[in-house]
Amino acid sequence: MAKKRTKKIPADILPALCEALARVAKKEGDREALVDGATYQITGRVIGDVNGFPVQLTFSGEETVDHATTRVKRECPKAEVWLAKLLSLVSPQVRQRIVDAMAKIPTAGDPPEDLSETAAEIMASLTMETTVPKAGAVKYVYEKP
Repeated sequence: MAKKRTKKIPADILPALCEALARVAKKEGDREALVDGATYQITGRVIGDVNGFPVQLTFSGEETVDHATTRVKRECPKAEVWLAKLLSLVSPQVRQRIVDAMAKIPTAGDPPEDLSETAAEIMASLTMETTVPKAGAVKYVYEKP
């Protein structure tokens, strides 16, 4: 009786399937639909074909969804915003003097250290803090059965 030859499955076939599933999951998944604090027992099997090779992936595990949190976001307004605010607070004559002085900046050299410190303090005071909601992480711990 003749021996049946089977094709050896290349090492990249299963990873290719997993990467494809990751892309599909990213598009089809909906984090907002999951319940914060929930736990899901998930068992599944994916049967497919990659470049003519049959592939099967079986998995079982637990998915947990962390609770939503908030984080503080700190940012300084863009230079054009704070400069426009500064210019709006002074008279047209002073505004023109500032604009004229700004044209000299490329050739002005380094500013005195005390003015650099003052500028740093001003920039720090312009920093705005906002609270931003952050969805809880989704974790899946699985084993191959």
